[in-house]
Amino acid sequence: MSEKESEKECPCCLCDEHKWMSREEVADHLGLHYLTIRRMVKDGKLPEYIGGPRTIRYKVSDVNKIMQPNPIRSE
Repeated sequence: MSEKESEKECPCCLCDEHKWMSREEVADHLGLHYLTIRRMVKDGKLPEYIGGPRTIRYKVSDVNKIMQPNPIRSE
């Protein structure tokens, strides 16, 4: 099995698509305040997943997607 095939199947569930973070972990990872994360969700920039009445999680892959280089400033 090639390396690309194993990435597609993800048998180990260790890829970013299957990893989860709490709001506080996302804020720490991005260097932002947790209220900024709430605002990003409200603005539709970051999807959140509700696992229960007090459980909100974010996919690592979604967090990584919002961190894109700014084409205007990357000169």
